[in-house]
Amino acid sequence: MSYNRACMAQKVKKNGVPRELERAGALGLAFANTTMPAHDNRRKAPVVEPALLLDSYARLIGWVQRMGALAAADCDRLRQLAAERPEEAARVIAAARELRPAILQVFTAVVMEEEPRPQDLDSINAALRVRRIVRGPEGFGWAETGAPDALDRVLAPIAQSAADLLTSDRLPRLRQCAAKGCFRLYIYRSPRRLWCDMNLCGNRLKGQRNRERWRRARSARIVG
Repeated sequence: MSYNRACMAQKVKKNGVPRELERAGALGLAFANTTMPAHDNRRKAPVVEPALLLDSYARLIGWVQRMGALAAADCDRLRQLAAERPEEAARVIAAARELRPAILQVFTAVVMEEEPRPQDLDSINAALRVRRIVRGPEGFGWAETGAPDALDRVLAPIAQSAADLLTSDRLPRLRQCAAKGCFRLYIYRSPRRLWCDMNLCGNRLKGQRNRERWRRARSARIVG
């Protein structure tokens, strides 16, 4: 399955929130989690959420748009500008490649109750845009103070999400998946949730435990 077809096949909640965003609970965590693919085995033909390849500005902004982090019109405008300014687009991709592991490392350190590395916090801060409060037709809201046509604008909502989570009362509910080989981060709603997604790692972990219990019971019968 091609990357684009796999993206189109991803599970979307009824409320329109993409599955990986629903799973993580925050845009910044969802971005950090895109370092590895996700295999959803609920169907006869398993759906694979591919890892996000940060090899083009179009792919990056496509992911941001699908997450609902920027308006479609803004994304279309930035795509057009990226085609006209390839060197600037390449710098943004390089920054995204630094930002993603930085977010992963910072929140992993939080989970492990360790001190985050200063360089990782610097990467998040570098992608942030200063905001100001403005009055709009529907009330007060936030507006970015950076240039609206700057291509690095695509990283701002990701970094802002990470910063908001680090300073929020939701941070104590941060966890990393308990399944072996998975390091996805998420905000849990139930304290009993131990894995990133029941259909990705939960069933696999439960299956491993059931097989282990079966082996122990079988060994006990043989010994007895």
